[in-house]
Parts: sequence; C-alpha cells; structure tokens
Amino acid sequence: MTSEVGPSRWAVEQFGDHAAEVRRHVIVGLARGQRGARLVQTVAESAGAKDKLPYGSM
Repeated sequence: MTSEVGPSRWAVEQFGDHAAEVRRHVIVGLARGQRGARLVQTVAESAGAKDKLPYGSM
C-alpha cells in the first residue's frame, strides 16, 4: 500500500512550487548512492575485504 506524502512546510518555504521536484531528485540521488555503496562493497568483498566497515579490512 503506497500513500503519497506531500512536501514538508519547510520544503515549500525553501523551494516553493518546485518542492515536489526537488524531493524527487533527492530520493533518486539517495537511491543511486545506495546502489553505488552496494557495488563498492561487492567489489571490496571479492577483493578480500573481511568486514563491512567503510573501505573494508583488506
């Protein structure tokens, strides 16, 4: 079940009519960052990293 939540009052004050678009861009950026982090972790593990700390423990 998906419910749409509108932009916050702060976002509307900061970005006006563009608040929803800014929100969408932030969500897309966060998702890309998470995918990138997972890719880095996969490569680090295949190169011998022993844990999931940042930069691994090679």
